[in-house]
Amino acid sequence: MKYAILAAGEGSRLVSEGVELPKPLVRLHGEAMIDRLMRIFMDNDAEEIFVITNNLTPLIQQHLYQVQNSGLPLRIVVKTTPSSMHSFYELRQIMGNGPFCLTTVDTIFREDEFRRYISAFRSLQPDGLMAVTDYIDDEKPLYISTTDSMDITGFHDTFSPGIRFISGGIYCLSHTSYPTLDRCMERGMSRMRNFQRQLVADGLHLCAYPFSKILDVDHAADIAKAEDFLSSCDTGDRAAEPKPETRTKPRTFSIVFRESHFSPNMVDKDAAILQAVARNMQRKGYKQNDDIECADIVFTMSREPKMLERLGELERRGVTVINSPAAVTNCNRVRFTRLFVNHHIPIPHSTICTPDKIPELSLPLWIKKGDGYSERPEDVMYAESTYGVEAAMQKMSSLGNSVLVVSEHARGDLVKFYGVRRTRFFRWYYAADGHSKFGHETINGQPSRFDFDTNALQTICHRAASVLGIDVYGGDVVVSPGGHFTIIDFNDWPSFSQYKDEAADAISQLVEVCQSRGRRGQEKR
Repeated sequence: MKYAILAAGEGSRLVSEGVELPKPLVRLHGEAMIDRLMRIFMDNDAEEIFVITNNLTPLIQQHLYQVQNSGLPLRIVVKTTPSSMHSFYELRQIMGNGPFCLTTVDTIFREDEFRRYISAFRSLQPDGLMAVTDYIDDEKPLYISTTDSMDITGFHDTFSPGIRFISGGIYCLSHTSYPTLDRCMERGMSRMRNFQRQLVADGLHLCAYPFSKILDVDHAADIAKAEDFLSSCDTGDRAAEPKPETRTKPRTFSIVFRESHFSPNMVDKDAAILQAVARNMQRKGYKQNDDIECADIVFTMSREPKMLERLGELERRGVTVINSPAAVTNCNRVRFTRLFVNHHIPIPHSTICTPDKIPELSLPLWIKKGDGYSERPEDVMYAESTYGVEAAMQKMSSLGNSVLVVSEHARGDLVKFYGVRRTRFFRWYYAADGHSKFGHETINGQPSRFDFDTNALQTICHRAASVLGIDVYGGDVVVSPGGHFTIIDFNDWPSFSQYKDEAADAISQLVEVCQSRGRRGQEKR
């Protein structure tokens, strides 16, 4: 699925009201609006994201190029256009065929509703599926008339009896819309609303998809309004849940601890995060059950193949398993290396090989156990010379490691990150400031603290998690001069270090997100 963002407007009303940042960079709960859109798109399997911005705001251009350099599949057009339809036309030149979702940069909506909207477009496959809402807070709304079956019959500047919806500024379209766009340009038309009218005139099949509420950020006062709305989105679904005491049968959960040999020097810390999640779930009214066969939800840190197979069967029966066993398997080093290469996630130049084959890579190198997970210091070895590489590979062979991942050393600041996908939780810190499992972090030395975009880091890490299908994750990234990122490790369910309590709260929220999506078990990818 392709996604596109119209961000070429000047945002003059915000500027006149004292907002210094360009509209796309205005932050809502600490996240720039354009970064929020890109993150949501990546969570909804974006193949590519196309953005157009004007040539009057270098700050936006600089931000977008930083995001692009971080590894996001982002294509940027810099051009000042007279209208949103003209901006769409410029993007159309590089987007190619296939379905896509187009939105203005300041649309604020519920993420769960957006996921269902994208899913509906994929299932229905109309010429266009337009996001609509009955919430009106726009100075010049575009009213939409529909049939009872939600087919769109017209777009109107004024209200008429019987009209229920206005446009939300989000458009899922097929490439069948391109000839209409070309004709609009040939006739000298402008504005997206006129393009939409022409789609109806040309006989394309357009459907309306209702959102509960969609906001635009046009004025300074809209920023606080949007933040209040997003805050309500975080708690709305949970507030609507029946109180625990009114349930005839409490929902149940189980926890599966990580096997000790997969937690070298970390057994207590790994157990502590699961125990914190359990306390949160009990406060929410869930009952803990030690028998995973009788639980509605299973939180698992297991990496044992037999347990993963058992959990996979529970998942197929409808149990919510976090993390999904298939996703945990994807965190095997060989698997995630291949997946990251195929999906253009920035990692060091690497090769997968056997211990008897010396790779042709630039020194120094990291030689890592490829099959399974690290259990001892010797499963990850650093070598600065050819002799050191040969010795490390011989050691790997003697330990029974038949498949290796060999990677070039990434120079820069080593940063550890933690995230819970589908929530707001994302944290990072310099590795030198925290606990070391095997001591390998010392190779990169003390951090120079190169400047980098934290939102871009979150975006690329969430994207990597999306590629693996993992929800609760952590890992290591090297930040080089210029703020470029290289992910060197990615793990299913870390201990979360000093962020344990915050992470536990986010993980317990994740249950509600998964169930509100109707995702019982393994997410379809």
